[in-house]
Amino acid sequence: MKKIFLLLAFALFLKSRLCAQYSPAIKEMLKEVKEASFYDSTKVFSTGQETIAKATNTNDKGAVAEVYLYYGNYFYYTRNIKQAKIYLERAIITAKATHNKHIETLANIRLMFMEYESGLGEGVEKDFLALLEETKRTKDYENTVELLNLLGIINEEKNQLKEAARLYLEGLVFSESHNIAHYPAVFRNNLGLIKLYTDQTDDALRDFEKGLELTKKENDINLASHIKINMCLIYVSKNKINDALKIFSEVITYARTNNHPRELSSAFINLGSAFNNTNRHDMALSYIDSAINVLKDYRLHVELTKAYLEKADVLINLKNFSEARKTLALANDMSHKTGNLDDRATYLLFSHRLLTKAQYVGNVELQIKIHGCKDRYLIAPGRHLFGTYKAAEDEIPLNRTVSTVDLASNREGLASDAIAKVGALFNWNNFSEEQILTDMRQLQQRAT
Repeated sequence: MKKIFLLLAFALFLKSRLCAQYSPAIKEMLKEVKEASFYDSTKVFSTGQETIAKATNTNDKGAVAEVYLYYGNYFYYTRNIKQAKIYLERAIITAKATHNKHIETLANIRLMFMEYESGLGEGVEKDFLALLEETKRTKDYENTVELLNLLGIINEEKNQLKEAARLYLEGLVFSESHNIAHYPAVFRNNLGLIKLYTDQTDDALRDFEKGLELTKKENDINLASHIKINMCLIYVSKNKINDALKIFSEVITYARTNNHPRELSSAFINLGSAFNNTNRHDMALSYIDSAINVLKDYRLHVELTKAYLEKADVLINLKNFSEARKTLALANDMSHKTGNLDDRATYLLFSHRLLTKAQYVGNVELQIKIHGCKDRYLIAPGRHLFGTYKAAEDEIPLNRTVSTVDLASNREGLASDAIAKVGALFNWNNFSEEQILTDMRQLQQRAT
């Protein structure tokens, strides 16, 4: 089962409440800026500038930093990471000058998580744990739940599902007990995802339904859309195709109406992956091709690489080895442009699958080098695709409900860091990143 891992509204830029005591007019303007940051490039900046002007001329100067935070939100959402960082750094400087500690902390959290996403935030988990204790001590509850959520995501990335579930459960209880809007639905969604890709589909569906109910009460259409696509995956697994397609059409309509290319392509590829997992490979191919078309139009290269890899997986299942080889070549070229080690490792795994299933007589050394990696690389067919994570065939079993932390696991602590993954894959122990990349390139050249 595949896990949706959308670092959009609910995974990174959560809807924190307005913690400062602004005037009613400024609160309303900030609300408009925040909502527009998810989709409306014109409104987010026009309303944002009006808010900055009004706040500067009143006693609400702390609101200026919050506007910059939402600008960073917008640029992150549209994948302009450079501009997102610029505005988040500006938010921090402004927040310090106006003594807005909540926004200063939140902007720092988001910057650190961006570093983590880019593979540069080696110590981010330790920093987050320290910040978690600080926010609890200062009673900055909104940032507390933000940190619990992001720490849960990081632990999922490391395949430490027991700890991830514990963090999400703590976040759920904490957000409910402190009456923090939006977050209970987020944690319901994320707990549901863990159950979904550990084959606890009935329990997962109940979590999603509870989360969706909360989003309706709060009119949180954006998060509701994410939860709906997760429900689609369950309906496909239960062979309720009509139910899945009905909800899917609502997700697509929302994404297209609000110009969310990443969300639109994510919906296509996740549904395609669900069809692929249930051996409906022709249907899977049509949805993944739709995702590729969207990603090409918007030049989202990182996500496009992952979409090519997912398409190659489907083509291998269809035994269309010639097209699979061409698609893998596209993914390989794109992964070199993006420099994503995880995608390169996935490319090599899929090349092995292709060599084996097509009975292609390739380089013997390459086959020996990769052969047996499923035994050593414990999350072997697991990989990060566009906004998804596919659990291993021998995934850690979790037996839990929302009301208990009675979690059982056979294995924990699997490294998720891309270099560690590649190192485990090819039995490299103390090699530098440069050496690993050099060896990978040599292997890839021998495969062509």
